[in-house]
Amino acid sequence: MTGLKTESQKTEKLYRINNIPFEIWQKRSLEEKAKEEQEKIDKALKEEIENKKAEIAAGRQKQKRKNASQRKLIIIRFPKSAKRKNAIIQAGTILLTWAFHKEIIDRNITAGITWFSGASQEHQILSPEQAAAVFKVEWKDERAKLANMLAMVTGIRAGEIQVLRVQDLGKDCLYIRHSWNRIDGLKTTKNNESRTVEVPFPGLLKDLLNLARQNPHIQSMDGYVFWAEKSPDKPMEQDIFLRDFKSALVKTGMSKESVKLYTFHGWRHYFTSYMRDRINEKLLQNQVGHKTIQMLNHYSGNIISGDKERIRQAQLEVFGGLLPDNTVGFKVVGSNYGNN
Repeated sequence: MTGLKTESQKTEKLYRINNIPFEIWQKRSLEEKAKEEQEKIDKALKEEIENKKAEIAAGRQKQKRKNASQRKLIIIRFPKSAKRKNAIIQAGTILLTWAFHKEIIDRNITAGITWFSGASQEHQILSPEQAAAVFKVEWKDERAKLANMLAMVTGIRAGEIQVLRVQDLGKDCLYIRHSWNRIDGLKTTKNNESRTVEVPFPGLLKDLLNLARQNPHIQSMDGYVFWAEKSPDKPMEQDIFLRDFKSALVKTGMSKESVKLYTFHGWRHYFTSYMRDRINEKLLQNQVGHKTIQMLNHYSGNIISGDKERIRQAQLEVFGGLLPDNTVGFKVVGSNYGNN
């Protein structure tokens, strides 16, 4: 620790002699190092692609067919937003502060640390007219279209949609019991609680069941509704939900630059924004499973008489005119399975 401390003091003194505030140098240094690391990653990826092309040209490797899935490369890029940068810094400061309080280190080296500043990017949501238009254009994969429709009229999370199974489809509702992410796979919901989500659209529920019947792997109550084409053990990737959503937005006439401001998670904000004035907060929180108020958590599980009808009526009023005849004709890319 002594060597690091001495070196840090020398560096700080050097920059103060040259009238450069050490904090500015420190921030610039971090960004420059991150840029250098990113350049190394980009260079390595470029070399890998060029080497693969050379192998194919020399006949030592076969060319993949055009519609074959590409190997996904996980690239950890330096975050651009102040919130993401601060989250990374905080991950280290929590441990170091704990070590100081436990007297494992002799001083709190996180004291006086400089945090990044900057406003968080505002979530963009569509207008009702834009939402109606996006479901009138042709989608590449109707599974993604159905997932986006479901997110719009229920506000449920992408991972909760991904992992829906036949047993989760009710007569006029969905039973949200699980969620999914790439790291953990099948897991509990974000707040570790199951809930019932109202879906007063018979055509939409029928389409979910029809999609489940097209599952080429499992024809049972355990089968995924949004199934993956190749693997029977996991649902389709939620990246497809977002990819096709953005493609549909472009088809409505939105510029590619504007499309960047919209995310699949934005449907959750869309739902809560347009439902907020229709039903009370307790009912809304129960529907989306986003509990943030302690007393609300205590009472949200107690649905009183008439609450179900109020939620359903509000959904019909807000979203009923946005769905194209409450039906979806499935056209699953890469699949030869028809409707049953």
